[in-house]
Amino acid sequence: MNIETEVRDIKKHVIEISRKIDELIYEREITAMMKLSERSLQEFLENEPDIYKVEDLKLRSSVQTCRSRCFNSKGASWL
Repeated sequence: MNIETEVRDIKKHVIEISRKIDELIYEREITAMMKLSERSLQEFLENEPDIYKVEDLKLRSSVQTCRSRCFNSKGASWL
């Protein structure tokens, strides 16, 4: 290998590492914003009534499971 090839390889690796670092920083910023939002909205949300109950979510999940098992991708019934 000559020096130019090695420099190109190093440059490619540095660019890849830089991109991964940027992604990690972005994800960390998003996580920090979500935590901040959660803390700032916590008092407000505690005073709000729940729109859905756990039972509502279980029922919806059961209906979706049944639909996926009872119908094919074109909407035709398997039954």
